[in-house]
Amino acid sequence: MSKDRKILLYDGECPLCDAYSSAFIKAGILQADERRTFSSLHNEEFLCRVDSGRQGNEIPLVDANGGATIYGVDALLYLLGRRWPLVQRVFGKGALRMLAGRMYSFISDNRRIILARRYATLKHSCAPQFRWQSRLRFIVFCVCVAVMVTAAFGAGVAAALGNVQSGGVLAALAACGTGWVLQMGVALCMLRRRVWDYWAHLAMLQLLGVLVLLPSLVWLRVAPETGLYAAAVCVAVSSTIMLRGHISRVAHLQYSQLWTLLWTALLAVSAATVCVYYLNNTFVR
Repeated sequence: MSKDRKILLYDGECPLCDAYSSAFIKAGILQADERRTFSSLHNEEFLCRVDSGRQGNEIPLVDANGGATIYGVDALLYLLGRRWPLVQRVFGKGALRMLAGRMYSFISDNRRIILARRYATLKHSCAPQFRWQSRLRFIVFCVCVAVMVTAAFGAGVAAALGNVQSGGVLAALAACGTGWVLQMGVALCMLRRRVWDYWAHLAMLQLLGVLVLLPSLVWLRVAPETGLYAAAVCVAVSSTIMLRGHISRVAHLQYSQLWTLLWTALLAVSAATVCVYYLNNTFVR
């Protein structure tokens, strides 16, 4: 048996986990028999050396020769260090190790929010345990990106309309954000302790929605005379993606689709109200 033989245990239902562990095999960092999905585990000898409290949030790397199990970013740095020793030396300690750990937790703890889907209940669970700090960081990140892109979109549309000083940024934030805030408030009152997952799914929808707007930001700057048409198309596509995503995520959470109806109504009514007010105050004197 190889002196340095490790077994990587990963969430086989997670496309992200499958992608990067497959990449390790293609790069020669892992052998094909050195990774196992949690769903394939039964009563293997090494299971007694895996911490069930950590295995969902931090991917375990088990020593096949009976040594200590290492987890999460340390496991990934160890594997990368096999091929590129400089990676482990640079990121293995100090501030860069802390940053790498935060980034790893950010994705790992929220991976089932990022990729909402139905997951099987496994004997050896690899579902990430809820950590409110990590969930809050995820929500704040998504909301901050959404605010910045929406503000830039509003400024671009206002400039294309020839009203640079007309408050386009505030109008865009109010039109796009009011419905979300109201929906989050309703969820807080109705769902209470279960609200964190729903908020996180809403935040992910916001992120997906604003990413679709990015091409129109470039178009509005390069060709403002036609940029408004591009902006309208991007808004339509963004709205469709978010609507389908909300339906899917509510089903994933096993909530009533009345949540989707309420969310759609709040976004539509608040956006229409703000747009009418903005246009009347901009063009009607």
